[in-house]
Amino acid sequence: MNILDLEQGSDAWHAWRATRRMASESSALLRLSPWAPRTPLQLFEVKSGLTHIEQNPAMLHGIVNEGRARELYERCGEMMIPHCIERDGYGASLDGISEDGRHILEIKCPVKGSASNLWKAGGAKPAIPEHYRAQVQHQLMVSGAESCEFLIYAADIYIFKRQTIRPDIEMQSRVRGAWDQFWPFYSSGTPPEPIEGDFVERFDAEWIALEAKYLLAKAMLKGAEAAEEKLRKELFGLAGDASCRGEVLRVTRYWSRGAVDYAKIPAFKGIDTEPYRKKGGYRNRISEVSADG
Repeated sequence: MNILDLEQGSDAWHAWRATRRMASESSALLRLSPWAPRTPLQLFEVKSGLTHIEQNPAMLHGIVNEGRARELYERCGEMMIPHCIERDGYGASLDGISEDGRHILEIKCPVKGSASNLWKAGGAKPAIPEHYRAQVQHQLMVSGAESCEFLIYAADIYIFKRQTIRPDIEMQSRVRGAWDQFWPFYSSGTPPEPIEGDFVERFDAEWIALEAKYLLAKAMLKGAEAAEEKLRKELFGLAGDASCRGEVLRVTRYWSRGAVDYAKIPAFKGIDTEPYRKKGGYRNRISEVSADG
């Protein structure tokens, strides 16, 4: 594990995050995040700078109160120092890590404080949502720490609740697998395919009417194409081995050379073709929604 001298929120910190698999992003890849980015495509767009997540009041509340929560924890626990860490391409911005590296700290400061669902769930021992568990397991994986003290701080009553989280090998494996799938897309600048959660739902009258017109036109085209193919084969059959012409149409019999199978050319074997690929771009396709959505 490497400890980096980076100020969280600085330009250098943002630049570093763009090149690492960050703990706060894992929940999006596992489809656990309740807020944007929620999917691999949304994470790709944020991480690539195509879209930007604006700082909202909840984020600002967390930033303002994190230090207060850590100070309150340290009165009854060990010293925890905020640090940015990395290991094998994975990164994490820790709210705190002990001097011996055995324990880390994750602080959540819900904007509604003691009235928030996060505070109320689980009673004295907080119930931790899966998206936060994914983040913490990522942090434990990168830090190699024995445990994480998960703090929920209610700023309105100046009290925190905590739960100790230990490494979960199964969850960490899911995190690594999700990143291994996502990273080739990100590193090559190729957006992953949209999945449920990426589609804007349209049930307005204009959209529904246009859908009906499109499907009717598609059905009529399919019928016309089938009829054209049948007549085409009949003309070829009637022409036989000769080139024929009629009043409007002619059938030409000609020789076509076979296509070159470039994969079988010895000189081409082992050549990386990616540098010769033309620039990609967004395109559209139309498909029908399956019965299960």
